[in-house]
Amino acid sequence: MSKVCPRRYGIIWASVILTMAGASGCSTLGRRDPDKTSPASEKIAQVSIRKATSDSSGAIAAREGAKLEPSKALPKKEAAQACLAVARSLEAEGHYTQAVAQFELARAYDSGLSNLSRRLAVLHSRLGNTDKAKIEFESCLKTSPNDADLLNDVAYFYLRQGDAPKAESYLRQAVLLDSKLDKAWVNLGLALAEQGRREESLEAFGKSVSPAVAHANLGVVLLRKGLRDEAEATIRQAIALDPSLQQARLALRYLEQGSSSASALETPRPALATE
Repeated sequence: MSKVCPRRYGIIWASVILTMAGASGCSTLGRRDPDKTSPASEKIAQVSIRKATSDSSGAIAAREGAKLEPSKALPKKEAAQACLAVARSLEAEGHYTQAVAQFELARAYDSGLSNLSRRLAVLHSRLGNTDKAKIEFESCLKTSPNDADLLNDVAYFYLRQGDAPKAESYLRQAVLLDSKLDKAWVNLGLALAEQGRREESLEAFGKSVSPAVAHANLGVVLLRKGLRDEAEATIRQAIALDPSLQQARLALRYLEQGSSSASALETPRPALATE
């Protein structure tokens, strides 16, 4: 997700790229591990990456797993770092299934690696492996129950599954732990809007964005739920609060055109602490 002003990214009309692993939220997931990769494992990693991406399928070798196994002459910790390097490159190129195989291989080599459950939860969620994602997220929560970023990401997972009440429960914990976690407030606004709790939704959105943007976000959720009259009224309120809010004007124009479907209008999406 591109970086924008904290008070403005609550305008969540554009589809959010679902990069749960990446920047800040799963706080160490998007960063290099503290231990630098040795020259030997770096070399193995580069060879493995070439093997994983050279064929036309994108990463057949990676999918077969064993073909990417680092040399057994490497110490296990270095072999794990080589697997991590391969996994990161595969993930960056969108080869999520192959990245999962390499992250799991890294964990097999070095069970002490931190945050791999978090990374795997993210990837399994992207791949639609709901049960596996839940297992990994539960493992993370056992070790870091008071991590607001993690709680936000778990809530994001449940929002994607359509379980707004469960998402709300995690988000309430997240904002209690960190009242300045803007993305958690945005997600909470979405979770409440999905449950029809509009005033509470506006209040949650308002912790992170302007009142105009809060109304615009709620309006789009209402529109996607088929509540066109309520959506129009809420979007008009957004424009009254901020006549320059282009996104609200576009939504109103869409409504005035009388389209029977909201599918063409981009909807607010959950925001990840890792984006």
